[in-house]
Order: sequence, then C-alpha cells, then structure tokens
Amino acid sequence: QFTKELLKEIKKLFPQKNTLSSVPLFYKNQIPLSGFFLERGKVILTKNRHTSIEVSPYSFFGLSECLNNDPYVFEAEALKDSTIYFLDKTTLLEVLNTTRNTPLKNYIEKVIGNN
Repeated sequence: QFTKELLKEIKKLFPQKNTLSSVPLFYKNQIPLSGFFLERGKVILTKNRHTSIEVSPYSFFGLSECLNNDPYVFEAEALKDSTIYFLDKTTLLEVLNTTRNTPLKNYIEKVIGNN
C-alpha cells in the first residue's frame, strides 16, 4: 500500500524532475545509474517497436536493474508534465541497509522481492 509517509520519504531523499516535454530517461542495454519513481504523469517503457508498457503514477521502475547493475531491458520516455524522482544507487543501498524499518525500505523490499 502506497502511503503519504512513503511519498514524504522519497521527496526528502531523492531529486525530482518535472518534464516540460517528452524526454528519454534511459535506453535499452544502458547500465543503470538510478532507479525511478513516477509521482505524476506518464512514462512509456518500450522493449521493441511492438511492445510498450505505460507506467502508472506512484510506481517504481528500474530498481532491480539499478541495484543489480543489470542493463535496462527497456527504454523509457517520460511524457510531458510528468514528475519523476531519480533514485540513485548509493542512497537506495543506504535505505536498504539501515537497521530501521522505514516505509521506503519496506516498500522497496517488496518491489524487488527481498522480503
């Protein structure tokens, strides 16, 4: 369950970008520098010309790739008027390695399947 406390923690820890036009976030086979969180708007993930997925607001994407240093299997484009947070690997690891149970730590563990 996504909560206000979780969003507050994301806003406190990670930089935000508001898109004024469509902008690429990453390309297929690129080594990740960060995972992402979409607060508002739309992101389209495309594997090839025939396969695309729309990311819903309040969704994480690219976390597993970032944490495991696996190349992205999709390319991502943020559409106009989207708000995206860039979840850098160093901060993600600090969150996951803390002894405290925080809303963000618990949520990321569920997303990446490390319960």
